[in-house]
Amino acid sequence: MSKAATEFRREAPRAAPPRGQSIEIHRVLRDRICRLQYRPGELLVETGLAAEFNVSRTPVRQALQRLEYEGLVETKNGVGTTVTGVDFQEFKDVYAFRLRA
Repeated sequence: MSKAATEFRREAPRAAPPRGQSIEIHRVLRDRICRLQYRPGELLVETGLAAEFNVSRTPVRQALQRLEYEGLVETKNGVGTTVTGVDFQEFKDVYAFRLRA
């Protein structure tokens, strides 16, 4: 293999790692939830999201798990993943606490 071909091969762009896909999907879904494009109680379907983002269900599942950890969605066996509601009293308490700090 020539030196030029070797250099080109090294500089060829690489596909984004799978973890990068789940991070981007998480960001998009979080933004949609925060902007109320997905309303509280709305069902998020893994297969539909995987088709929308043109990925397998694995990165979608990873993104949904992260959203669940953050308290933005809730996953129940036999039901699926739904957007959680906002507890305005809790939000008010956290905001007041942060103002005192």
